[in-house]
Amino acid sequence: MKKHELVSIVIPAYNVEHEIEECIHNLMQQTYANYEVIVVNDGSTDKTKKLCDLLVKNNDKIHVIHQENAGVSAARNAGIEIAKGKWIVFLDADDRMAPEAIESALIFAEEKDCDTVCWNCYSECNGKIENYPSIKPDRCIYQGNKMRKTLIEALYNTHIEEFYPGQMFRAVWGKLLLAENIKKNAIRFPEGLQLGEDAAFLVNYFQICNKVLFIDCYWNYYKISSLSAVGKYKSNLKEIQTRELETLFQRLQIKDISIDTLLLNQYLQFDYQYVHNLCKKEKEFFKKYKSMLQYIKERNYTFKRFHNYDKKKIHKRSLPVAWAMTNGISSLEALLCLIREWIHQAKIK
Repeated sequence: MKKHELVSIVIPAYNVEHEIEECIHNLMQQTYANYEVIVVNDGSTDKTKKLCDLLVKNNDKIHVIHQENAGVSAARNAGIEIAKGKWIVFLDADDRMAPEAIESALIFAEEKDCDTVCWNCYSECNGKIENYPSIKPDRCIYQGNKMRKTLIEALYNTHIEEFYPGQMFRAVWGKLLLAENIKKNAIRFPEGLQLGEDAAFLVNYFQICNKVLFIDCYWNYYKISSLSAVGKYKSNLKEIQTRELETLFQRLQIKDISIDTLLLNQYLQFDYQYVHNLCKKEKEFFKKYKSMLQYIKERNYTFKRFHNYDKKKIHKRSLPVAWAMTNGISSLEALLCLIREWIHQAKIK
């Protein structure tokens, strides 16, 4: 392995006073020594700024950027700008990496001559740690135009026959990324997008990749929190979803990507997001169901703004995909989503 290759670890930090020290201490356990840690304090109002400054004094591997609050995308973009490494790894302040992660990923990258390595994660929720659905099969390599099409479809959790990359594949962490790909092609996170910013970044990144390696190793620990962007109630969810679609179509350059295939996932993902969001505010089952039906009616109109999609083609495969995607949401939310699919299936026959 080429020991001189610097790895830049970029960590956005906003009000993480209870996490940031442990996150940095965790990184200090890496078996690979040639790395830098770039912490971007995104206008925190708690003790995060003070703790970051103390960490810098005690370790010359750590660099800290302080900026006004602009969101996680702006924080990561700021980290990219000053990153000096040949490779970039993203990590959230409340997540952790296994000590062997960077060294092992670099060994694989050199052995297989890859510009990207992707791996699995454990999830932690309320102290319970379990495996997320994982990359299968192990040590799978994708390259060329087919690779780009397959990986972009996989980012949106569509059904890929060749392999299953796991539910967290669209997350930007859990990956060793070639910095030259990012900087030379000016790939950045879309600022102002509250959901789907990781997938939007990776859509651009995978369109210029040459060779991507998937390995079935659990090197990340992902903490599920009700305080995260995904966990909070959003009164403007439909506007957020519309922006996510706009960003996707602006960044998608590969002509042979099946738009209907991507929309199938969004068609279902948006429903699940809406139900999950609704359950944080509304408790009565029938009110949830009535609200969901109204949302679906309005959502169909939103989709037509972007693409004259084939509704029958999408719904032909929606039930099995809907079932596969119920993992990770409550039984009630899953039931609401499946009922919606059964109703649509009956209408299109």
